Amino acid sequence: FIQAQYHTPTGLLAHQAAGRSSALFRQALQEADPQHPPFGSEVNRHWYYTQAHTVECIKDSRWQETRYGYNANDQVVAAIFSGTYRAREEQFIYDANQNIGHYQRIPEELGEPVRQEYQEY
Repeated sequence: FIQAQYHTPTGLLAHQAAGRSSALFRQALQEADPQHPPFGSEVNRHWYYTQAHTVECIKDSRWQETRYGYNANDQVVAAIFSGTYRAREEQFIYDANQNIGHYQRIPEELGEPVRQEYQEY
């Protein structure tokens, strides 16, 4: 198994490729252009960022696309998963101290949200 990662000029993760280790993949890694990284046999993932450097979207050859929404404090308030056999949305609600107070997961096949509440330990 072999993995390669590429970063933006500011150090943010931009691309991951992973898969079976082969002579062809190792050669592609050595010759790779950061603008056009090689593709792995198992996983190819691209990260896209907002101007504030928060993850806006992850596109993946296996799990398709995940999009994120943020509040004014740059905290994740929504994660929307698409392209999987169970597309769904996750929502995060924060309390007055900016801690996650509630977590809500909405599977596509259910009409009613499934609500889970975080507990303090």
